Amino acid sequence: MKLEEIAIFIGETRADLLGTLASFDKSLARAKADKDSWSVAEIIEHLGKVERLINIALMKIKRDARDVAESEVHKASISGILLEIEYDQIMQLAAFPNSEPGNDVDLEDAIETLRKIREKTNEYFREGGRRAYHSYSFDHPYLGKLSFYEWFYFIGKHEEAHAKQLKMNISKILA
Repeated sequence: MKLEEIAIFIGETRADLLGTLASFDKSLARAKADKDSWSVAEIIEHLGKVERLINIALMKIKRDARDVAESEVHKASISGILLEIEYDQIMQLAAFPNSEPGNDVDLEDAIETLRKIREKTNEYFREGGRRAYHSYSFDHPYLGKLSFYEWFYFIGKHEEAHAKQLKMNISKILA
């Protein structure tokens, strides 16, 4: 999978998420589909917290990686587990430590935070084609060691799963 393909994927997942939110009645942002689910605002806050945690690790890698010549830019290698992971599998994973949503989450604040974090993610991603990141990895608490590029793909898969959760929760809330 090429870096450009990962960029398209995470861009499409974000567009889908924001499209769902654009048509959503914001007065229902704190409503829950059931007692065990997160509200729309909590889902968005969780996505921002997860991406922020990933960005902290990416920042550490960025400090150590060296610049590479254009001829050294390679295809991103994505492991089978990430390519094959489905919604149900992601939703069975417990949230990362420090990524649980807080109480009384404001949806507009959560969306703005998510937007700002994505700007930083995109900055790291753009540098991914110019730096020797392929040899760097760090552990996911449940999926094991993921490469720098796999973490970008994970951001998209994670957001894709929560966008599906968001749509299902909205349907239940509106029913």
